[in-house]
Amino acid sequence: MRADELMIGDWVLDKHGDSIQVREILEDGINGEWDGSECYGVEAYIDDIKPIPIDLDILEKNGWKGGAGRNIRFKSPYILAKKNDVWNMYYNAARIAEIRYVHELQNIMRIIGYQGEFKI
Repeated sequence: MRADELMIGDWVLDKHGDSIQVREILEDGINGEWDGSECYGVEAYIDDIKPIPIDLDILEKNGWKGGAGRNIRFKSPYILAKKNDVWNMYYNAARIAEIRYVHELQNIMRIIGYQGEFKI
């Protein structure tokens, strides 16, 4: 993972597998908060940071509505369709993104205008 892939507010995993929300991006790592808990400062080196894979639980916590199939809908016309380990995002049936990790989804959600706090 590279620091230039991250934005303030993104969620990642530290070397212990704990979720960290990015609060500051440094040259060699990040400062953040653990699992949204009280403002404990966390410093993690970039080599120790791992992306969080997207799963249905995370999607549903953030407003995506699933069905029995493999497609899940946010607000029309956005749809995610899972194929293997990749979620493809569609806008009016046109594929606009390929997403594997939470921070990638967060960045796309910002682009499409989502203003809410992302939940893990």
